[in-house]
Amino acid sequence: MNNESRNKKRRMLERGFTLVEMMVVVAVIGILGSVVGGKLMGNTEKARKAKAIMEIKEYETQAELYQLTYGKPIAALSDLYPEFLKDAPGPDPWGNEYVVTVESDGTVRVTSSGVTTDETDGKAGGQTADWGK
Repeated sequence: MNNESRNKKRRMLERGFTLVEMMVVVAVIGILGSVVGGKLMGNTEKARKAKAIMEIKEYETQAELYQLTYGKPIAALSDLYPEFLKDAPGPDPWGNEYVVTVESDGTVRVTSSGVTTDETDGKAGGQTADWGK
């Protein structure tokens, strides 16, 4: 190989990307980002509901233990802390407080008011741990 062809080959390798190649790469990254972003954004509400269900089940279970221990139902979730809950109960995933209701048979129901009424079949004020069944 002569010196001129080696220099030509080296210039071809050092040339870098063209504007068209860069635009194609940016377009592909944009398409992938929109597909992945769309999938992730749709799962936020599902995650909130799953967290609320888990917390409601835990609060109701601990409320039953409280009732078995003291012979009376809880008046508020704060009654469970620190003896029955490791951490003080906080707001639901939507930032609202959980609502404690004692039914006529003594059963304690914990609901989340962070769910819209159309998601609770018209029952205003939230849904119990039966979501998704």
